[in-house]
Amino acid sequence: MKKSVFYDHLIEACSQSGLPIEQAISKIRDMGVDAVEINLTMLLNDEEHISRMLHENDLKISSIYEMYDWGNKPDPARAKVQVDTAAKYDAGRILIVPGFLSSMETRHLKKVSIDKEKLFDFMDHDKKIENMKRVLIEVTDYAMSKGVTVTLEDFDSDKAPYATSDELEWFMKNVDGLRFTFDCGNFAYSDEDACKAYQKLQKSIVHVHCKDRGIDPTIKNGLKNNRGLVTVPTGGGYLPLKEILTDLIRSGYSGYFVIEHFGAADQMATIERSVKFLNEIDKCNA
Repeated sequence: MKKSVFYDHLIEACSQSGLPIEQAISKIRDMGVDAVEINLTMLLNDEEHISRMLHENDLKISSIYEMYDWGNKPDPARAKVQVDTAAKYDAGRILIVPGFLSSMETRHLKKVSIDKEKLFDFMDHDKKIENMKRVLIEVTDYAMSKGVTVTLEDFDSDKAPYATSDELEWFMKNVDGLRFTFDCGNFAYSDEDACKAYQKLQKSIVHVHCKDRGIDPTIKNGLKNNRGLVTVPTGGGYLPLKEILTDLIRSGYSGYFVIEHFGAADQMATIERSVKFLNEIDKCNA
């Protein structure tokens, strides 16, 4: 099992503990982590230092992510830099967050989301979604020529027209070569069953964010699958991560399992607990 963790978590851990970033990097390597997931801007702003630390600790980059506003500014230039950077570091994957809808468009999207045919018709004709699709096609074609795979994830925002499995299915059907980063915890945001979403999109999965969710007792009745969005270690929440990750392994998935828990009160301790959970899954499926 190839394990990765968000570089952002290491920065947060250093802020919490006063630990130098070099020691944080060394600690996760000692835990058995193989790679980091990193934001493009963060990497390029400190590339020489980050590159040296990763090399000295024999850590790879599992994926590079970046956020865009292609609905309003459909310019692929920065994303092509993202592709080139991934190719340079042999990352193989990039995650793109292509943009968001206006409040009015979001209300319309939610209104039609219960009817797949109406949802797809809305997505076919919305200008911002068309801009996102057009740039994704160009960037994905460019990435394939460089040996890099472009992915979307199930993003936890009402304004993201790729938050649900149906919305993601539309993008996968309309952009050849586009693949899916499965964030185990984000379908809960949309009150969608993570197992059913996983089964629907499994053939497109090339990367996995192992995010769990903790129960929030203030959540009111009316939500079926969202029992809270509390930050917890991987395997420490209410989502069926053990079942999903086990099925991924048994189905032949060989990509990274990326630890994700933004906002953890003690990031380093939380990373350690998450690694332990993944190691247990790995051992059971050896």
